[in-house]
Amino acid sequence: MKDTGTRAKIREQGKAELEPILDDVELYGSIAAIADQDGGKAIIKALTDDVANTLDQLAYQYETASFEQLVTRCAKLRANLTLLLTFKRAGKNRDDARKVIKETLGEIE
Repeated sequence: MKDTGTRAKIREQGKAELEPILDDVELYGSIAAIADQDGGKAIIKALTDDVANTLDQLAYQYETASFEQLVTRCAKLRANLTLLLTFKRAGKNRDDARKVIKETLGEIE
């Protein structure tokens, strides 16, 4: 979702360094919108379950698993955690980025 009003203020005040932050606000807003929908909630649940299952495998099979299996499970865990945290933190990241923009533009409420 484009915020043309804020983008115009950024340009008026010559604060071009805020444009990438505004891009982040828009991106995080889109991700948060997905996370709040039924499909997004299903994705979050599936990722959470997958992370728990992978942790279980690492905890209980590390003695018998091969090095390659352990590395594969760790890589899978990292990828799923990264994706899960992207969804879970999107709303907070959006709000934090908005706050930075408002503070810099002098719009503290």
